[in-house]
Amino acid sequence: MQELIRYFRKNKKGFFSIVNIGSIVGVNGFSELSGYASTKSALEALTKCLATEFGNEKIKVNIIQPGFIKTSYYEKFKKNKKKLYNWTLSRIPQKRWGDPADVTNLAMFLISDKSNYINGQSIVCDGGWVSS
Repeated sequence: MQELIRYFRKNKKGFFSIVNIGSIVGVNGFSELSGYASTKSALEALTKCLATEFGNEKIKVNIIQPGFIKTSYYEKFKKNKKKLYNWTLSRIPQKRWGDPADVTNLAMFLISDKSNYINGQSIVCDGGWVSS
């Protein structure tokens, strides 16, 4: 990240954006995932610190906190852990796992000029899991 900040400082041409990817596990915590949750919580703190430290240099830093997203493990999880899969669905108000595009579309917005006044934010993308 230090190299990226150096690059941004050297090539000042408007706003630069860093989008970190966290997890709802870092927001809420999950049983038996304390190590993973700790790293994701630390990434959120780093995001907020960098946003305040470099915001005056037109460097915005935000973090996306995805929930259950259909990544490479989705089909295997759905097939082999049916009880846990059904439990996750029961907790998501939208009653579906997210598509990768749900996260990438949010990231594209955050790196665009349409979000220049959004800085230091933790944005949950989870179909409503954290709110339920």
